[in-house]
Amino acid sequence: MKPDPRVSPDFTICDPACGTGGFLMRAYEWLMEVTKGGLDRNEIKRIKTKTYYGQDLVPVPGDSHS
Repeated sequence: MKPDPRVSPDFTICDPACGTGGFLMRAYEWLMEVTKGGLDRNEIKRIKTKTYYGQDLVPVPGDSHS
């Protein structure tokens, strides 16, 4: 999977069971590697603030008893 928020300004990436957020972080790192600094300041701001979303099903990752 290669999530790419450059496709559309409304593009989002959500991880509904994010735990530590590793998938979301890696998706962002992948985008930065692929674009190699080719994003302008406004694109970066939009991507950082309106693209990546996550939550977990339990209050503490790894705690399935809550």
